Amino acid sequence: MKKIVSVLTAFILCISIFPIQAFAGLQESGIIHREIHQTQIAQNVTYKNIVQFTNNGWQNIHIIEADISGKYTGLKVLTPQEGIGNGSTLMDMVHDKEIIAAINGDFFISGQIYSPIGPVVENGEMQSSPTYRMDELSVFSLDENNVPMLDYWSWDIKLRVNGSGFPISAINKTSFDYLYPVIYTKDWGVKPPSVTFPDILYFVIERDTVREVLAGPQEGMEIPADGMVLMVRGERAAEIQQYLVPGSSVGLEIISRPDYSRLNLAIGGGSILVKDGSIYPFTHRIDGYHPRTALGFSKDGRKMFAVTVDGRTQSSAGMTQEQLAQFMIEIGAYNALNLDGGGSSTMLARKLGEEDLSLVNTPSDGSMRRISNGLGIESTAPRGPLKYIFLETADSNVFAGTGRTINVKGYDSNYNPVSIDERKVDFEVSGVSGGFSGSVFYPETAGNATVTAKYMGKTASISLKVLDAPAELILPYEEIKTDTLKSLSFPIYGRSLSGFKALMENRDVLLISTMGRFEGQTFNSGSTEGTGKIMVAYGQLSYEIPLSVGYKRTVVDNFEMPNGSFTSYPASVQGHYALDTANSTSGRSSGRLAYDFTGESATAASYLVFNGDGIRLDTVPQRIGVKVYNSKENNHWIRMLVEDANGKSATLDLARKLDWKGFKFIDAAVPKDLTPPVYIKRLYVVETNPIMHDSGTVLFDDLTAMYSFAPQGPIAEPKGERIYDPSRTETAPAEWKFSFSLFGSTTIDKLLDIHLVSRMKALAAEAGDLSVFAGSIGEDSLSGLKVPTLATQPGYAEAKYGDITFLKLDNSTGGLRSYSPQQWYWLKERLQQVYRGSLFLVLPKPVWDKGGFTDIKEAELLQQYLSELVSDKDINVYVLYGQASGVEYDVRDGVKYIGISGTGQLDKNYSIFDDFNYLKFYIDEQGGIKYQVLPLYRKP
Repeated sequence: MKKIVSVLTAFILCISIFPIQAFAGLQESGIIHREIHQTQIAQNVTYKNIVQFTNNGWQNIHIIEADISGKYTGLKVLTPQEGIGNGSTLMDMVHDKEIIAAINGDFFISGQIYSPIGPVVENGEMQSSPTYRMDELSVFSLDENNVPMLDYWSWDIKLRVNGSGFPISAINKTSFDYLYPVIYTKDWGVKPPSVTFPDILYFVIERDTVREVLAGPQEGMEIPADGMVLMVRGERAAEIQQYLVPGSSVGLEIISRPDYSRLNLAIGGGSILVKDGSIYPFTHRIDGYHPRTALGFSKDGRKMFAVTVDGRTQSSAGMTQEQLAQFMIEIGAYNALNLDGGGSSTMLARKLGEEDLSLVNTPSDGSMRRISNGLGIESTAPRGPLKYIFLETADSNVFAGTGRTINVKGYDSNYNPVSIDERKVDFEVSGVSGGFSGSVFYPETAGNATVTAKYMGKTASISLKVLDAPAELILPYEEIKTDTLKSLSFPIYGRSLSGFKALMENRDVLLISTMGRFEGQTFNSGSTEGTGKIMVAYGQLSYEIPLSVGYKRTVVDNFEMPNGSFTSYPASVQGHYALDTANSTSGRSSGRLAYDFTGESATAASYLVFNGDGIRLDTVPQRIGVKVYNSKENNHWIRMLVEDANGKSATLDLARKLDWKGFKFIDAAVPKDLTPPVYIKRLYVVETNPIMHDSGTVLFDDLTAMYSFAPQGPIAEPKGERIYDPSRTETAPAEWKFSFSLFGSTTIDKLLDIHLVSRMKALAAEAGDLSVFAGSIGEDSLSGLKVPTLATQPGYAEAKYGDITFLKLDNSTGGLRSYSPQQWYWLKERLQQVYRGSLFLVLPKPVWDKGGFTDIKEAELLQQYLSELVSDKDINVYVLYGQASGVEYDVRDGVKYIGISGTGQLDKNYSIFDDFNYLKFYIDEQGGIKYQVLPLYRKP
């Protein structure tokens, strides 16, 4: 054997410890990592996605940049098809194929109606009036020459009759009390808002003449196609009624600065963010990190910048308003204003080669919210013949022997999509052996492949990495619990022995389900309830997934016996609760909850409070539901309050509007983190919009807990998996140039720990080489050890021996950034200096799964940097970590992760001989690495 001891002293002298403050001030931008992806989506229009990891977390930013001075590019106000007052998702507002991108617009008041706060102007017509908050909320407009303006408007609206003028509060906006007159036109919708004020007056005006005056709520009234409806109550109603009598001639006078009649379009916003290239003093502030939407323009007004920032998720924290303003300046905006953000932030874009728009940002509510308006970017560039083609795949990695679909897409010189006849595409491949079946490429050998497509004289290529056969399959679910008639995405990935993943298209995998069926990468649960399993197989690999479709329903209260009492919020809300024997779906009775919200000026609720601690459920159901009888459609909510054994409460939204008559079963999911037993405390009706306050009753019947069916029959263990580390050996190699030992945690909490730490130190001293300790390191636990030592104590450090590099990092707080953002800057600098040889990262805790990084995207970023060393520089990269459950091994994209336990990690059922180990690494002259897993205590 060959062992070098003399260099160890030199080795240990290379270790440098860097405290948190060592890199303070480094990277003043605060951006640890940034990736930018840009695509041209139309002539003069580009979509850019910026994903950046900052000192404060992740930010996912989306930008549409358009040159609106071009003759084919313009802007358009988007409103709901049913009218301004209805609200819809941004996607549903787009009815024109010439819209190639869009963002959400103004702030709004929501409820039964969606009322924009600022103005809406289109082609010189005022569809909704400006806000009375004139000095607080700004407006974006385009004049007749398409020159953008961001300003604060002043305005005045009067209704002229018989030489007199009556101030009008608003046009096509909601009112909480209608004590000031509001006008509604067809731009609002078919009907004016539904209100319950008994003294409300409706003045119906048609062709500039008062047609009729109606008193009291009018449910079926429609707005005249060539007229308007004025709504008002109280003192002003009495005053106006003296003049607006049937037959009176009237005229609407609207004055605004700037003059709305000379504008192409206008929508409202929040504060101006940037004025003349500098951050403007905010007139409307929304503090904190949130999803954001902003609109900006270059100094010459030719370029528009539409921006959304994802937020309120781990993958994107959002921005502060100050950060948003600064960012707008950085991307080139000379003037900019804030638009509605939060859950409203939405951006759509037509991807290159596609006909339809796609949602490109990630709304914080999980889906697109209904909003009041938006702004569309349109391209009227004429469509022409095919100019370019390009290739896309679902994954650029593919396993030899499996297929990868190659999608060919085309566009013309104006970036309009052009359809492709896939039957006329010719494919060829270089770099590996393989063939094609239609548009599916089937590689036969591993390596780097270039697939080239030729079509109508156009050529395009795409690079693929062909992997050896998968050593395991990665399935999307460990178990499936779902309802009937549901569709679930079912992507299957394989992983090679070297840890490289690739999507496996489901035609290459044997999929058998005893319930439901598969269509491509989607599982459809079908209409039959019950239990079954899904069997997945490829080659020698096979897996089974337990499947539960539908729910076992248990009626936990049938409302046949007195079960609760009435309460309300606020206390002034009147109502009562009692059993009702006139209507039920089963048995003799149901529960009648009466409410009277009239007269309330804020949110009002009427509650059924169940007796005692509530209705007890010994296990947590997947869902809870109840049958509800409703006699008139309205926008009230039905909600339920549940509480677990620890006093943690959860509010379940059973229905966000009562849009049915008669009995209907409504239900909601129960949070999975509740601790049983769970108690159903309250059922209630709530209304958040004061103009919708009315009185009525609802009936409850058959309160039901819904449980997924328990799996039936045994589920087979996975078969054929062969993920292992070829570097692991049972015997030490004959020669090596460098070796070190890896031990686990050394914290001492009990007598056994003293013996374990003592044994580790004895083995380290016996080996005489470098000893690495990964895990939780007890204070002074390694004192007296006379060999070179690298331990995961607080901070980060570097140690080198020739072309062997050790980087000790600190993820003890759940990640690198959470310990110190400067650790990341230091790490990036050190990784750039690794040119060859081997790299060992040493951490106190795992990177992945339980106990690992709390931010999965940060873990993926670390993996990205390390895997680039493997692929680009052919570096051997190992991540050694402590606080594992025994000896753990994982490999991802060529990066090997090895975990080691020590003191404090194992349960009581341990074996002193089998469960306590250390590792011995050997690096030879050619850089090859081998290691042994050795017991701390050998069996006698």
